[in-house]
Amino acid sequence: MSPVQPGSLIELVTREFLPPAASPLPILSYFDLTEPPLPHVAEIVPTSSPGTGSTPAAPSPRNTQPKIAVSFYLSNLAVLLASLILFQ
Repeated sequence: MSPVQPGSLIELVTREFLPPAASPLPILSYFDLTEPPLPHVAEIVPTSSPGTGSTPAAPSPRNTQPKIAVSFYLSNLAVLLASLILFQ
């Protein structure tokens, strides 16, 4: 058995099953290929209330990672216990 040569099988396909002719591609220019520059990063200065020299920093929001981890492990434990009870 010999390998098929590239393009030789296209002759066997009837015209109704051939793909449509490709449309002409537009000519690309330099401006089509380049992207505009990114905007500059603005430094955010913390605001202080007028009348006081310094204000205490606002408390940072607490991390909710432990709550998510605990709920994940508890739900997995519930599924494990349910499967052990059902498949005894």
